[in-house]
Amino acid sequence: MDVSEVVIRPLADAFLQVGVFVALLAGVTAWARVHYGERLLDVMVDHPRWAVPCAALLGVSPGCAGTILVVVLAAQRRASYGCAVPALTATMGDSSFVILGARPEMGLAIHAVLLVTGLLTGYAVDALHVDPRGSRSSVPAAAPAPEPSPVRSTSAVAVVPWDERRRRPVRVGTIVTGAVALPVGPAVVCLLAVLGTALVVPATLSLPVPTSVVPGWPQLDPWLAVGAAGTVACLYVFLR
Repeated sequence: MDVSEVVIRPLADAFLQVGVFVALLAGVTAWARVHYGERLLDVMVDHPRWAVPCAALLGVSPGCAGTILVVVLAAQRRASYGCAVPALTATMGDSSFVILGARPEMGLAIHAVLLVTGLLTGYAVDALHVDPRGSRSSVPAAAPAPEPSPVRSTSAVAVVPWDERRRRPVRVGTIVTGAVALPVGPAVVCLLAVLGTALVVPATLSLPVPTSVVPGWPQLDPWLAVGAAGTVACLYVFLR
């Protein structure tokens, strides 16, 4: 029995068919958060008529990030309960990546049905005024936060100028990328995710997949090499 097919290929498939898509979505979410902050979520708060469609779209997006954002808004009472329902109804979580990678046409059809279902349930909940969170008056008001002491206040160090950060020593075991110093483990995971994108995107779109990852070593299967290395790197980061 071939060990690579029994042990290594499942590890490689786990990283390439799920992990790479999760990494891409997390990267896009982090980029949007850095550049736009809370303005993306303010659309739901400031324009209630678009709240349910926005919540359903965030929920149906692959992964759990969009759903988590909507549920947090609802828990903070910045969005109605009718926004949390479509986000939870329309989501498939990380299994979206699996179905989209294996059967893209079926995956798109399922996500379209989930989007419509989320819209209908969200509008129905808002129309019926269903809200198990109770009224605002039933929630006790939080005690006012104490004034921070001048000695322990962190407001003066909340934002560190880039010039000052450049003068700080970088910890051993980190890789500097632009303005961010990443530990070696996450940096390796990011690099393998980029390499995995070059493999999994053509495979998903039924395009030719690169057959060699190391020049002069054609017998090395790039799918197995990058995928297994990515899984091991993720396990190392998790254990650290």
